[in-house]
Amino acid sequence: MGCIPARKSDTSKPRVITSAITSEYLNIIDQKLLSSIRNQANFNVKCRRFKIPEPEGKIFQVDIKSLFDSGIFGSAEHGKEMEVILTDYKDFISSQSFFFSNIHSVCVPNFCLEKGLIFMITVLIANQLKVEADPECPYLKIIGNQESVIELVNSWNGFSRILEKLNQKYERINFCKGLLVKTSAVIKKYENLNEQNAKKRIKYLKEIKDFTIGFFDSLREMMQRVTIFADFFIKNQDIIVQIGQTAETVKLCTCEKMVHSCSIEGTDQSLTHYNS
Repeated sequence: MGCIPARKSDTSKPRVITSAITSEYLNIIDQKLLSSIRNQANFNVKCRRFKIPEPEGKIFQVDIKSLFDSGIFGSAEHGKEMEVILTDYKDFISSQSFFFSNIHSVCVPNFCLEKGLIFMITVLIANQLKVEADPECPYLKIIGNQESVIELVNSWNGFSRILEKLNQKYERINFCKGLLVKTSAVIKKYENLNEQNAKKRIKYLKEIKDFTIGFFDSLREMMQRVTIFADFFIKNQDIIVQIGQTAETVKLCTCEKMVHSCSIEGTDQSLTHYNS
């Protein structure tokens, strides 16, 4: 699951985030891996699949500051704030995409962040590294150093840090509400103008407003899911370590090999819980 805000959010009803996976999911992965070993599966198959980046939305192709009339008090400054938010979003998505590509998310059925973290941890253990839950960023602390997984480690550390940084930056409720109130005020002023140019601005400003709400919600949700997973890892550490150690015996030392060796094909709805 990405952090792409594509839905309108009800800011008065925050979503309740729960763990997206169950302990049984780990048991199935463990059994699937052992079965693959018994059946002498080929663990060296090369996968050529990759995720095609989604095209940027129209709001990224618009001069944001031009949507805010300098004649409207505070509008120009508001435009600069919105530009910063869009830049932060692009930086976040870039970091997230780098991490997801390193855990080979494209081939994980019904991919979600939690599944990716399980594959990451088991691969790190297979490479004789140690992983500990940490109450502070990066929340999953990686101990040790192996050249073969340095990019994977760096991608996680970079992703968790930018998530932490942006979540702290935008978690201030008054800032978020104030930003949306100012945007609504600018839209209302344009609605009083019977001009074609004003109608275009209204359209893009409404899109930006919905996008901003979605982005803030996505950051908050992703942050909660990371911290919840850290707790899940503590409770299920024994079996996760066991999977990693089993993977080490057959040299499943990359996420690509791990995903193709023990991913659960088809639906696994009974083993996962998706927040609605």
